[in-house]
Amino acid sequence: MKFFNEVFFKSTTIFGFLLLPIMYGCSKDNVVASSPEQELSQEALAKCLPNNSKKNYAIKVAKEFLKSECVMQTNAAWGQTGNIVNAFPVYLDGVDDVSYYECKVQNGGTDAGFILVNINQTDVPIPQYTIEGKTPSEDFAKESGISVENLQVFRHNWFEMLAEKKTSIGLGNGVPVITRGFDEYGEFKKGKSIDRNRLLKIRTEFKHRVQQAEGTNPLYLKTSIRQLHAKDSLISESLKSNPTGLLKAAYSDRWTSDELNNTFSSGWHLPKWYQVKNATNMISGCGPLGVTMMYAYHRQFNGKTNLFNGLDLNPLSGLSGCGQQPVKDITFSIGADCGADYGSSSTSTSLNGLENGGELYGDRLGYDVHLDQDLGGDFTKGKTALDHIRSERPCGFAFDSDKNGSTDHFATIEGVKYLERKYVWNWYNREMWYLTNYGWYNSGNGKREWICVDAQYGSDTYEYKNTGNLYMMWR
Repeated sequence: MKFFNEVFFKSTTIFGFLLLPIMYGCSKDNVVASSPEQELSQEALAKCLPNNSKKNYAIKVAKEFLKSECVMQTNAAWGQTGNIVNAFPVYLDGVDDVSYYECKVQNGGTDAGFILVNINQTDVPIPQYTIEGKTPSEDFAKESGISVENLQVFRHNWFEMLAEKKTSIGLGNGVPVITRGFDEYGEFKKGKSIDRNRLLKIRTEFKHRVQQAEGTNPLYLKTSIRQLHAKDSLISESLKSNPTGLLKAAYSDRWTSDELNNTFSSGWHLPKWYQVKNATNMISGCGPLGVTMMYAYHRQFNGKTNLFNGLDLNPLSGLSGCGQQPVKDITFSIGADCGADYGSSSTSTSLNGLENGGELYGDRLGYDVHLDQDLGGDFTKGKTALDHIRSERPCGFAFDSDKNGSTDHFATIEGVKYLERKYVWNWYNREMWYLTNYGWYNSGNGKREWICVDAQYGSDTYEYKNTGNLYMMWR
């Protein structure tokens, strides 16, 4: 049996940068004259040098970020096939420690942007990313003619950065070799041509603001940054395998679920019916059978007694039910209304045919039936289906039951459950599941089970592609 449906293509606009929300404004600037900086101690110098364990930690977080909700929503292909191939240290100007790593992404050997990871709680966990090109450190190296290893890169914000040439002990010598940012006229500039005095003033002002913000990026409040690092799921996920010496972060999961309230004598919410053949050896088809089972629930439990000639369906709710003549006749009548293409080995209908023709059986008996089709996103369809289940309206859906890439079956939904995970303050979709009545004989036992119809972080081994839902309403 085949079930055919139209194919819909989605297009997504991809943004080059994700700017995580700015929770609070920075404190008011009160610029004071700076005194000459003192030479750092050997202990402070060692702290400034890149650290392999921190670099590995940043790469681990970046790999988790590639699988995250925000990446999947903007460019799933980048997240699924991108690889972290290197990471370069970046400093927050005014903090004597490596504050970030630019985690370089490649896709199929081609440069595909970077993910900036904060490692010392001086900024939000992922301040910035882009899905194309090289890292800023690599750009600085190319523009200055100095290798990445010999540059020390400082960051102020998404647009304003500078690089100094390292000395033999790894610290900048205080002489910037390249910069990018806005000039006094508000124009964006980058390159080697630097007004030294103006740059010194900008750095002095920024370092003072960092000091006022208690050693964090002055765009945010320190408490907000700490809270993000404590709760952000990207951090918690990356620490599962190696939490030693790092803050264990928290996240929250929640399940929402419900099933139809009533059950037939067979123990299922809908009958254990399956496809049968008529006198001319034609098979009834899964679509018409699914609509018939939806009608059966309304006949038995929702007061639509004109359906099925008023017949009590409980004795016919087991596997033999569809073999009974009244049920068989109604199934084939609905199939004819829906324009089913009958065959001896399979019968095909379209979701449009079921929507437009499936109403006629109820309408002929004096009811005003309305079948509505939903081809939206899996979680949108699923949450709408849950509303119908809670209103005692079983649903149907078309899906790829054998996972060969094409829609081949229409089944009914007896229950819905979905999982959400809280990242910081927001809840995000994780998995959507249907309690599915297949309408299959299945070696004498029927088939009904929970199946995953969307798993944002799940596995194809248990996820079935859902192409459209069908809801039956009464007016």
